[in-house]
Amino acid sequence: MDSIFCINSGGVILRECTLTLKSIPNHLNQKFVALVSFPSSSFNLIGCEFIGNETDHTSGVIAINSNVQISNCRFSNFKQGSMHLISKRDNRVVVQNCQIFNCSLVGIYLQ
Repeated sequence: MDSIFCINSGGVILRECTLTLKSIPNHLNQKFVALVSFPSSSFNLIGCEFIGNETDHTSGVIAINSNVQISNCRFSNFKQGSMHLISKRDNRVVVQNCQIFNCSLVGIYLQ
């Protein structure tokens, strides 16, 4: 899986940015995600826009056992869903005031 941001440890804050996967060539069998985070990491997204590629296997955010705060963001055109948030009891996950549209499979997947 390829990504724009891959957070292995530590934390990152993204404010008022645009992450787009529209330039990916159409009909590839590879999976793409704008942001992926792994256990013990954290990220805070504020006012960001995530744009997928509606013809490929794209997702906006995949967070695995991470601390997550997503506020005032827009997600559009993701064929495999806008957010996949897998967390444990100790993780803090907040999604608020976001717009999700034209996303296939799932808007937000929580586990």
